[in-house]
Amino acid sequence: MATQILPDEEMIADSDKLLTFTAYDGNGVILNLSGGQVRWLLSPSGDPSKTLLEITGTITYPLLGKFNVFLNDTDTIGLDGEYIQQLRVRDSNWNIYRPAQGRFLIHPAIKEVT
Repeated sequence: MATQILPDEEMIADSDKLLTFTAYDGNGVILNLSGGQVRWLLSPSGDPSKTLLEITGTITYPLLGKFNVFLNDTDTIGLDGEYIQQLRVRDSNWNIYRPAQGRFLIHPAIKEVT
C-alpha cells in the first residue's frame, strides 16, 4: 500500500483543533470504513518509536472513507516544534492500513499578561 503524504498542518499548543481526513488504499480507492476504526498518531519528527498522542477518530461518512479527529486543548499542552502525524485505519474487513502521514507543526501559546 502506498502512503499518501498529508499537507502540512499547524496549530497553536493548548488550543482545540478539528482534523478531517479521507482514507484511501494504495491504488487511490476510498476505503470503506463501515464497522472499521481510525486512529491518529503523533510522534516527534525523526523519532517514530515515541508516540506522544494516539487519538481515536470519529467516522463521519463510512462509505466515503471520511473521518474526523478532534484535539482538545489539553492534548497539546507543552508541545512545541515539528512532529509527524500518521493515520492508522482498520477497514470493514479488519485489514489494517497506515495510509497517510505528514508534518504537524505546533507553535507555543503566547503567555497572557495577567
